[in-house]
Amino acid sequence: MRSTQGIGATNPNAFVFAQGYWWGVSAQGPFRTDGFHVELLVGPKQRAWWGINNTATAWCAHHPTRQAVLFGLHPSEAATGRSTTYPWTVWVWDLTRDVWQPERKFGMDIFHASALTTTTAQGPTAAPSGGTTSSETTSGYTASWTNGDATAQTEFWEQDPDTGTWSLVTVIAAATATYARTGRTNHKTHKWRVRHRKNGVTTTWNSTTGITAQTLISAPGLAAAQMGASADIEITLTQNADGTDIIVEKQTDGGGYSTWNTYTSKPSGTFVVYDLTSACGSVIDYRAKSYDSAWPTTDSAYATDQVDLTVDCSGGDA
Repeated sequence: MRSTQGIGATNPNAFVFAQGYWWGVSAQGPFRTDGFHVELLVGPKQRAWWGINNTATAWCAHHPTRQAVLFGLHPSEAATGRSTTYPWTVWVWDLTRDVWQPERKFGMDIFHASALTTTTAQGPTAAPSGGTTSSETTSGYTASWTNGDATAQTEFWEQDPDTGTWSLVTVIAAATATYARTGRTNHKTHKWRVRHRKNGVTTTWNSTTGITAQTLISAPGLAAAQMGASADIEITLTQNADGTDIIVEKQTDGGGYSTWNTYTSKPSGTFVVYDLTSACGSVIDYRAKSYDSAWPTTDSAYATDQVDLTVDCSGGDA
């Protein structure tokens, strides 16, 4: 800043805001301003501005606990008491009393630095890479990748197939590059990704958008029973893979299975159908599977067969 009074403050480290004022160090000495008026903090009954020749390296800081503004000042070579090793003098402005505190000088324990003993990076040396999905089941899959740093842990994240939200699933021990994910919903497109972490530092992802994992289609449920003394058969089907087709196959007298009926895009839940084509005295078998032509593995396993249902139309006691 530069004011009409000729006060110039060009060092950004020597400028701080506290209690409604900007405080700074200029060539004319310490000052404060509310944005309209500039007040030099030197003069009668105030600290004299002498022996300071390096305002470019001065600094200001607000100490809220002590209710003070600290001015770090660099005396000239000729200043009395100047330390060659620790040349800084800290002046303290008391915000509560609005006066200077007695002069404070700090030495070796304050402005001291030493070189690090090591240059080894604290975080992982490289991110994981690649990614394959294998061993898909109706309730899970196995994820594999290549570790970038075998000494770092790996965070395994998964995207919710319904909401698209990513969440951390688990943290995997160092030197491990596979994870068996369980407890998933069948017939869903899951996505996963991994990154390393070490000492609180994380890497980039092996894949920003994620690696695809598509769980298999679950088999439907099936039960069949003859309706009284007629040859009609009631078949109860349970859809366990929402939105897929259910294909029911039928076998008569051991002659081999063929498609009896297909129910398309059935939602989850149970429904009943009827077979009115069987003959009295025949032996009927049923089985069913769910099907999605767009899925990598299009067919589910078969439901447990309804085996050897003999169509008895005699009406007598069993």
